[in-house]
Amino acid sequence: IKTDFDSGSIGEYRINNGNISFFLRQENNKISQWFYFQVLNNTGRKPSVFILENAGESMYPNGWQGYFPVYSVDNVVWQKVDSSKYKNKKLEFVIQRPTKNFFVAWYQPYSYEKYLSWLKVIKNSPIVKIRDVNEGIKTLFLGFPKIASVLIVGRQHPGETMSSFFIEGLINRLISQDAISRQLLEKIQIAIVPLLNPDGVICGNHRYDKYGIDYNRSWGEINAPLAIKNIREL
Repeated sequence: IKTDFDSGSIGEYRINNGNISFFLRQENNKISQWFYFQVLNNTGRKPSVFILENAGESMYPNGWQGYFPVYSVDNVVWQKVDSSKYKNKKLEFVIQRPTKNFFVAWYQPYSYEKYLSWLKVIKNSPIVKIRDVNEGIKTLFLGFPKIASVLIVGRQHPGETMSSFFIEGLINRLISQDAISRQLLEKIQIAIVPLLNPDGVICGNHRYDKYGIDYNRSWGEINAPLAIKNIREL
């Protein structure tokens, strides 16, 4: 099992006859939701069975009901596992035809490296202006200051990767210069912070940054992280 890559995470685990029992890694002395690891040198001769032993102690155990984790051979194209069930506070899921090497994750990952690659693509758009909020954190401005402005913030919780896919799609649509996007940006300015918690993303955390701070609970704090203070001023 390998996790020494951007956003990788797993707790204790054991391998028995090709089956893998594992735990969510403790994060800030609490149990998280996020896992993301690579399986290497699998025999591929039979289905791979995974048992998430402490699923019932996660931050949102009800979320495991009817839930299917995802897996990928190339870390690019992802699909849901073949079967999954949550019973007795454990999540058991199966990949019927595993390859020799493959990745497994709670949800399709959106790593910091992927985020930086996407920024390189859109930074040359004449519609987008990028400003540093804090080290490693960017604000993207689209449109021009008018009567109305909108602020969108993504990935306060690093494990909620679906927000990055949403924001990427949103910005790609806005810079496409189709009729609706042009009309919208003529009337309002949209400021977007695509990834507020890069340290947490890189560390493979689900909810906190590397110092154990929950950004989504820090907006009213006097000693809030600098990035949040800067966005509050914005």
